[in-house]
Amino acid sequence: MDRLALATLRQEIRDDCRIFREAAADAAAHLEQGTHGRLQATAFELARGYNVFEQMVWRIARQFENNIDRTGEWHERLLRRMTLEVPGVRPALISTDLKPLGKRIAAQQEDSGAQRSGGGSNMGDTERA
Repeated sequence: MDRLALATLRQEIRDDCRIFREAAADAAAHLEQGTHGRLQATAFELARGYNVFEQMVWRIARQFENNIDRTGEWHERLLRRMTLEVPGVRPALISTDLKPLGKRIAAQQEDSGAQRSGGGSNMGDTERA
């Protein structure tokens, strides 16, 4: 990877981390209030945090490993790949302890996206997670 690509990736990761921290802080603030509307806002912020995390690891995979095919079960493949150390390229970025949680969140996001667009449910994927 050239210097410009690495500098750009670092800045993108910094920005992603800032957004992740904001989403976590906003989720915690909404959760404290505990009303129905604030619980919905909490869920939104948690999904926002997960989305930015997933985008960040996708960028890393794309830069260091060329490509992640974003078809089919790409969320699961991305999470699985990020638990692997690639010697001489990058360390593992996700603990294997966190992978099952990430799989459940990704499956729920895909399910809610399919429901919003009128598609089918991925409930079978959620149950396997």
